Formats: sequence, C-alpha cells, structure tokens
Amino acid sequence: GGSSELVQKLISTAKELEAARRQVAETEAVRGQLAEARAKVKALETEVEAEALMRRKLHNQVQELKGNVRVYCRVRPMPARAEGGAAEASSYCMPDGTSVKLTDGAKDPTTFTYDKVFGPAATQENVFDEVSALVQSALDGYKVCLFSYGQTGAGKTHTMLGAGQGDQRGIVPRAVEAVLGQADKQREKGWEFAMEAAYVEIYNEQLRDLLSPGAAHSAAHTIQHLNGVTQVLGVKREAVESVEAARVLVRKAAAARAVEATAMNEVSSRSHTVFMLYVVSTHQASGTTLQGC
Repeated sequence: GGSSELVQKLISTAKELEAARRQVAETEAVRGQLAEARAKVKALETEVEAEALMRRKLHNQVQELKGNVRVYCRVRPMPARAEGGAAEASSYCMPDGTSVKLTDGAKDPTTFTYDKVFGPAATQENVFDEVSALVQSALDGYKVCLFSYGQTGAGKTHTMLGAGQGDQRGIVPRAVEAVLGQADKQREKGWEFAMEAAYVEIYNEQLRDLLSPGAAHSAAHTIQHLNGVTQVLGVKREAVESVEAARVLVRKAAAARAVEATAMNEVSSRSHTVFMLYVVSTHQASGTTLQGC
C-alpha cells in the first residue's frame, strides 16, 4: 500500500512539474512576444518621428521659398460721408492681386507691388488664411513675426485683434486658436506643449507691461535675444491653456490701453503693441524639444 501511494505522489508531482514547465515556456513565449511588440512600437515611433521631421523640413522650406520676409497690403473700405454715400476712393486694387494703384488729382497714378493685396472686400478669414501656415512653423520651433504697420485709423488693430468671437476675430486670436488646435492633434502623437504669452506696449522707446495692472512705461524693461528668441525682461508671462485664456489676456491688455487712451490719447495713437506667444514642444520618446515663438 505504501509503495502504491508513493507511486501516485510521484506521478502527481511529475504532472505538476510538466504543467509548471509548460507555464514557464508559455511565459517565456509571451515575454518574447512582448519584447518583439516593444521593438516594433519603438521602430514605428522612430519612423513616425522621422516622417514628422521630414514634414517640418518640407513645410518650412515651402515657407522659405515663399519668402522669409513678405509684405502684404490691406486696403480698408472707404468710410461713409456725413452727407451720405462713400468718399471717393484714391486707391485701386489691380486685377493681378499683388498691386495697388494710388491716384491723386494733381499727380500721375503710382502703382505699388506687394506679395499680396487684400482689397476692401477681404474678410478677416481671408487675411489669416494667407499667414496661417506660419502658425505651424511656430509649433515646429521656428520664430515667426507678424507686423502690422499703418497710420492711425488704417485698421491695424482691426486686422491684428479684430472684435468679438465671431467672424471679426483678428490674426492674434485666430493664431492662438490654431496653435492650440494643432497642439491637441500633436498630443496624440506623443507631443506635449507649454505655451506662455506676454503683451507689451512700446512708446517713445519705453515699454509697458499690459498684463500688469497699473504698470507704466519704463526704461527698466529691456529686450534680450537669447538662443534666437527675443524676450522682454521684467514683464509678466501668463500660461495659455485654452482659447478663452488667450481672450482674457487680449481683453486685459485692451482695457489697459483704453484707460491710458482716456488719460492721454496721443500716447495710445502713437504707441505700438506686441503680443508674444512662446511655444515649447517636447517629445519624450525621441528626446526632442522645440522652442518657437
């Protein structure tokens, strides 16, 4: 009887040992499959990053071919006369879409040529569409500057800031929306973004921080060029995590300018404002960090 029980125990132990061996073999197979899967994922991530690098390179080569410096002209609609009807136009947009003819009764017409001309009927969306590709360049780590120049009442503020949240939005709010939209899409590919904004006013070579309540023009704020990024030292930077957050910053700056315009209209009409959006893009898997603005 004792030998029979011993045999049964040996058989049972042998079966358990065989089951354990099979389990170990299956575990090793799973580990091998996991290692293979990880290697494939790594290879795919490397391939995706290489394609993203190529896209960035090609996209910005196209921008460079279009011109690193581009000059556009926007012709505002003629204001209505007090007695009714529009005033007589002195500028005409030519059919080629790149020229404007200026007329003066006492002089011969003069024609000026630009990279593109936006006529009186051009919408805010038309203007932004022309420069929207530069927003992607900022996400790609390039430095982009959009500068609006013109005499008082020419429509600089309308073009850059616009009004409200609808079709009359200007370049700045539309650019922030586009940056945030692209950032959301890129997060799906492993990118993380940190965005900060600063807003300053320049008058008589002195700067004023529009995001600091009660701030005055001061020579204490200095401009510094560090690693290809232009920064204004001593001004407040605020995180931009949503379109609404950007709108709040623009409204805050506009309110600060409105207060000063009431106190001294000459300063407001002869000053310049600069909205600065700093974008840091990080891709942990590839160890890539891009800094654009």
